[in-house]
Amino acid sequence: MKRCCPAGWRGPSLTRTAARCALLLSAVLTASACGGGPVVEPPRDGRCDDADPWHWAGLASDALHTRTFRTRAMYDLDEAERAVPFAPGPCEACEAVVSYPAPTRHPGGPVGLGRLRDRSYVYDNALYALLRTAEGRQSSARAVLDTLVALQRPDGAWGFSFAIAEDGFYNVGYVRTGTVAWVLYAMARYEARFGGGRYVASMRRAGAFLLARADPQHGLLRGGFGRWSQDGARFLPMDAPTWASTEHNLDAAFAGRAASAVDPDGLYPDGVELAGRVAARLYLADAGHYARGLQPNGPDRVVALDSVGTWSALLDLARGDLERALRGLEAVDRLLGGRDGPWRIWRPGDEHAADTWFVEGSVARAIALGRADRRGAALDDLRQLGRWACAGGVPLTYASRWARDFPVTPAVAPTVWFVFAARELVGGHGPELWNESLRADGRNR
Repeated sequence: MKRCCPAGWRGPSLTRTAARCALLLSAVLTASACGGGPVVEPPRDGRCDDADPWHWAGLASDALHTRTFRTRAMYDLDEAERAVPFAPGPCEACEAVVSYPAPTRHPGGPVGLGRLRDRSYVYDNALYALLRTAEGRQSSARAVLDTLVALQRPDGAWGFSFAIAEDGFYNVGYVRTGTVAWVLYAMARYEARFGGGRYVASMRRAGAFLLARADPQHGLLRGGFGRWSQDGARFLPMDAPTWASTEHNLDAAFAGRAASAVDPDGLYPDGVELAGRVAARLYLADAGHYARGLQPNGPDRVVALDSVGTWSALLDLARGDLERALRGLEAVDRLLGGRDGPWRIWRPGDEHAADTWFVEGSVARAIALGRADRRGAALDDLRQLGRWACAGGVPLTYASRWARDFPVTPAVAPTVWFVFAARELVGGHGPELWNESLRADGRNR
């Protein structure tokens, strides 16, 4: 799950960039402390009260845009902020998704946020390709996946985000295992739908990277490479996290399962085995939900929306554990549920004090409820998302009020999740995202 961390982007200058990012993060945090209600309010004339989620899902899908990506000289920054060249592979007819197409649509954001228009996040490209694949739009999916092939690191991973044009900053050193898993998943789903083997070589490199992240002590995949200092002033590209994220590992479980199905001769994480490790090592029985991850000294008990019971509920349902999935969904409501003005919200987690609605992370709640035969509650969630799209416009806005890493900005990630939820719950398409079986007995759900 991508956080909109402005520290992942840079301006044209190579000097003092980390300091500027730290200032921007402070500005976002300051903005979130202001009083008042949510930035996005339903229109007073009531025209969004009965917004049809299927109609708005169609508009939301159409609102996702790409821009041409041309191979050029690119660079990263080392710890001393010196340019490190990166040579992308060849890329013809390539495109990149515009992750935040209208960053200043809603008031209250920090100065300079508009520069996000040229930034593209790897996770968003994977999501976009997954959606276009599900919609049967092969050329659109292929155009962004080809870009990702060109940007793949020699070790099979991807950096976090890149400039679509102009300044060629590509945050190659900031690697997250979950992001790599999402790209692998998108490529595998493309191969399953269209065939041809176009992405098998890239998939195998990604699979090798993921397998190399397995901790020899517990078998879970570690976080990747690179981290920001606590004050946001320094990026440490060579730092290798010792922690394992619940989110990253469930991402990799689904990706490994999907990749193995289309490329049985390739080496990928065993999805069933990895899902079993997540369930055995990361579940907090006393709390009734999953830990955020595993640190060297034990479980990370910080409450986070995706690991507590939205994304993890989908993992449990894929494993055939309905009871645990429902406990996780209950924990989400109990620990992170609330209201922000007219909106029922689910906060990002303990580390974020602001009562902002983390839209992307909460959409999986609707999908999980639907798969758990709680259709009424699932449709309630989906209808609110339709009202949210109507009130704030499309693409959907990432959060309901400004908070660090959670901007009130139209964004690809919540939009794609919303479209998938609508397609599954009211569009007649059935499950299309994370619908692989991860049951140890080999049975389908």
